[in-house]
Amino acid sequence: MLSNKLPNYKIELRFIVRNVSKKNLKVEITSPTATSDQHPFFITEEQNSKDSTAKFDKSFIINYRIDKDIEYRFVCANGFYDTTIKNILSKPYKIDNGNLLKGDSIVGQIEIIAEEIPFSNNEIYLGINGINLDSKDLNGKSDPFFKVYKLDKYGKKKFVYESEVQKKTLNPNFNYISMPLAKWCSNDITRELIIKVYDWNLIGKSEKIGICRLTTEQILDQSKSTKEFIIINKKKKAGYLQVHFAKIIKKYSFMDYIAGGCQLSVMVAIDCSSSNSKKKFHYFSENEESDYGSAIFKITDFLEDWPSNGSIEVLGFSGIIPNTDHKSYCFPFSLDPNNSFVKSANDIFKLYYNNIDEITPTDPSKINELLQYAINKSLPPIDQNEEQFNQKYTILLIFTDGDITDIEESYKTLLNASELPLSIVLVQIGDCYNLSRKLNNLENYLDHHDLLNKPKPNRGIVNHIEYTKDIKRFYNLEVDIMKNVPTQFTSYFINKNIDPNPPNNIRYYTPIIPQ
Repeated sequence: MLSNKLPNYKIELRFIVRNVSKKNLKVEITSPTATSDQHPFFITEEQNSKDSTAKFDKSFIINYRIDKDIEYRFVCANGFYDTTIKNILSKPYKIDNGNLLKGDSIVGQIEIIAEEIPFSNNEIYLGINGINLDSKDLNGKSDPFFKVYKLDKYGKKKFVYESEVQKKTLNPNFNYISMPLAKWCSNDITRELIIKVYDWNLIGKSEKIGICRLTTEQILDQSKSTKEFIIINKKKKAGYLQVHFAKIIKKYSFMDYIAGGCQLSVMVAIDCSSSNSKKKFHYFSENEESDYGSAIFKITDFLEDWPSNGSIEVLGFSGIIPNTDHKSYCFPFSLDPNNSFVKSANDIFKLYYNNIDEITPTDPSKINELLQYAINKSLPPIDQNEEQFNQKYTILLIFTDGDITDIEESYKTLLNASELPLSIVLVQIGDCYNLSRKLNNLENYLDHHDLLNKPKPNRGIVNHIEYTKDIKRFYNLEVDIMKNVPTQFTSYFINKNIDPNPPNNIRYYTPIIPQ
């Protein structure tokens, strides 16, 4: 029986802008109905126009369905051009040319080049070194870096990747490359790639060391443990590029794991410290929500269908609960030591307003005990075979003004938690710059890996987002929460070589996940 589900296509778009008077240009993609406060779907890098023309290296890959031909607005040089993907694909060679309009005036032309990419979720991981590169500097060394291009079916070069610069060496060890196979070679491992190797110069243009031509198929050749490719400059050997690691990995999505029955648990923690009371972030009246209440309300619909076990754990920290005389840095917000869960996301909102005045604010504000609690709750089974069939993941949402005092201690805790099935989202209430810096430091905790004298973990688990009730009245908190969590989620299971289980019949919610 044939499926009536129409297929998805991946379309890669590239841009050339001509006959423009502006010098510094970028292309933005948005909707013709977008308002001024809505972010574009995509923004290219900025380019300086030469002879009124600018060619952009950065491409835009879009999922396209023929039954949902959405109109897009391409904005550049203060003008715009509206068209659809179907219209672009219908043009000869899939190249569409349109006028950039500003009112009744034409401020330039935009050329949109489209290419259909065979569907694949695979990613390619590469380790590349340089060997005996030509010297270009007076010190007998070079400052090498490289750029990768792929050839389209018409033989035109398309920019793919640029490496970092390795200083003063003829044998550079470049950072590992990880990217979708669609971007690397349009999912065609026989497509020719061109790698251009340069010597970086502080003043003036970079100097070419040489070029290398190869295919992904050659890179993946299993008959050779390492692959060396000659770099040529003016028909002379200028060194070698060595591929010492190459692997294609099936890229599973966040929803693949959820559909396979992964148990997703959500914990919500609310900062009750004195600094919040002084700023009146917990103050509310009959006519006005508190700042915390506003943020919590924004996530209730989002959380409603997430936890697979049908309940959400709600905690407080940095407060004194009734019938006790000591500060607590992790306690059930229900004030019932035997029950810290609610059955629905809307109950979080009710629980907050019912109990916040029962909790005595205290200083200082600390989160390390809370982090330790979340870690203990998220520990996976010791047996990986058991974890394959009993997949679990925890998301901890911490609502705080950011006036946290145990930052250094928390760094160490987070570094130890980086290999666990856990993501932490710090939702900052208010817009204090100094406190925002504190939370940014927590988000970048991997930079402090030397505190434990251990290698830097390859996966971060902390996300910092800001929420201010008055400024962001229409702010979509869900989008920011889900900005990095799906990547952190899938990277955990991929690092442990755990695949999604076959889909079952559970009901699950499809979130808004930014591309």
